[in-house]
Amino acid sequence: MSSRPVHELIKELSLVLVHISDKVVGNLYNALHAVKHQDEQGARQIRLVDREIDAAEVTLEERCLAFLALQQPVAGDLRTIVAIIKINDDLERIGDLAVHIIDRMPEISPSMLESFSFEEMGLQAGDMVTKSIKAFISKDRVLADEVCALDEEIDVMHRFVFK
Repeated sequence: MSSRPVHELIKELSLVLVHISDKVVGNLYNALHAVKHQDEQGARQIRLVDREIDAAEVTLEERCLAFLALQQPVAGDLRTIVAIIKINDDLERIGDLAVHIIDRMPEISPSMLESFSFEEMGLQAGDMVTKSIKAFISKDRVLADEVCALDEEIDVMHRFVFK
């Protein structure tokens, strides 16, 4: 860590989180496309990008831990860094789920895809991730509440599919 002001370092870590989020959402959308079109080449690319996401997650966590150790933030700054660490872990898990989707590709027939809103659920989940990161970065409570409403919609779709 450098001698730059704490808020600049937090902004830099936040931007890395946004970059990881963009990669995760892009990979999720690519997984949906690969399954829909039975695209084996696309599936291989998703696995490669997931490795990049995994490496970025580890790097960001290490940078956050170094920030905690060297800067010893308190109050809001501490909460922000802890939130970045937790969100980073969640993003990595979502990235893994994109790989799980393509791992199931051989089992998913076109008729199965049409029988429930698989693609719609995936697109909505990606939208939720994007909006939640934007809400976190901009500290936008209204947008955060919107994400909570989207979560309920996903839950309804999930209950319909897996009843």
